[in-house]
Amino acid sequence: MTTSRLLDVRDHKARTPKKCIACDKKIKVGEAYTKTVGVIDRQLVSNTWHNECFDNHSGYVQDRQREE
Repeated sequence: MTTSRLLDVRDHKARTPKKCIACDKKIKVGEAYTKTVGVIDRQLVSNTWHNECFDNHSGYVQDRQREE
Protein backbone atom coordinates (compact mmCIF):
# COMPACT_ATOMS: atom_id res chain seq x y z
CA MET A 1 0.00 0.00 0.00
CA THR A 2 1.27 3.45 -0.93
CA THR A 3 1.43 5.94 1.91
CA SER A 4 1.61 9.65 1.21
CA ARG A 5 1.63 12.82 3.26
CA LEU A 6 1.57 16.42 2.07
CA LEU A 7 4.07 18.57 3.95
CA ASP A 8 3.83 22.00 2.34
CA VAL A 9 2.04 23.95 -0.40
CA ARG A 10 3.36 27.37 -1.45
CA ASP A 11 2.72 29.85 -4.23
CA HIS A 12 5.75 31.20 -6.09
CA LYS A 13 6.69 33.30 -9.11
CA ALA A 14 9.00 31.45 -11.50
CA ARG A 15 12.54 32.82 -11.72
CA THR A 16 13.56 30.01 -14.08
CA PRO A 17 11.50 27.94 -16.53
CA LYS A 18 9.69 24.99 -14.94
CA LYS A 19 7.36 22.20 -16.08
CA CYS A 20 3.91 21.47 -14.63
CA ILE A 21 3.61 17.94 -13.22
CA ALA A 22 -0.07 17.72 -14.24
CA CYS A 23 -0.22 18.99 -17.83
CA ASP A 24 3.49 18.69 -18.72
CA LYS A 25 3.50 22.23 -20.18
CA LYS A 26 6.05 24.94 -19.41
CA ILE A 27 5.72 27.39 -16.56
CA LYS A 28 7.31 30.54 -17.94
CA VAL A 29 9.63 32.94 -16.12
CA GLY A 30 7.51 35.44 -14.18
CA GLU A 31 4.43 33.18 -14.15
CA ALA A 32 2.82 32.29 -10.81
CA TYR A 33 2.86 28.61 -9.88
CA THR A 34 2.25 26.29 -6.92
CA LYS A 35 4.96 24.13 -5.39
CA THR A 36 4.07 21.08 -3.31
CA VAL A 37 6.37 19.05 -1.08
CA GLY A 38 5.41 15.72 0.39
CA VAL A 39 6.47 12.20 1.30
CA ILE A 40 5.40 9.17 -0.75
CA ASP A 41 6.57 5.77 0.49
CA ARG A 42 9.31 7.41 2.60
CA GLN A 43 10.62 9.40 -0.40
CA LEU A 44 10.65 13.21 -0.39
CA VAL A 45 8.78 14.52 -3.45
CA SER A 46 8.65 18.11 -4.75
CA ASN A 47 6.36 19.10 -7.64
CA THR A 48 5.54 22.29 -9.53
CA TRP A 49 2.03 22.98 -10.86
CA HIS A 50 0.23 25.68 -12.79
CA ASN A 51 -2.11 27.20 -10.21
CA GLU A 52 -5.16 26.07 -12.23
CA CYS A 53 -3.82 22.51 -12.58
CA PHE A 54 -3.22 22.32 -8.82
CA ASP A 55 -6.73 23.62 -8.08
CA ASN A 56 -8.21 20.99 -10.42
CA HIS A 57 -6.14 18.23 -8.81
CA SER A 58 -7.07 19.35 -5.29
CA GLY A 59 -10.77 19.28 -6.20
CA TYR A 60 -10.38 15.78 -7.62
CA VAL A 61 -8.65 14.54 -4.45
CA GLN A 62 -11.35 16.05 -2.23
CA ASP A 63 -14.08 14.38 -4.31
CA ARG A 64 -12.32 11.01 -4.03
CA GLN A 65 -11.98 11.37 -0.26
CA ARG A 66 -15.72 12.04 0.08
CA GLU A 67 -16.48 8.83 -1.81
CA GLU A 68 -14.43 6.74 0.66
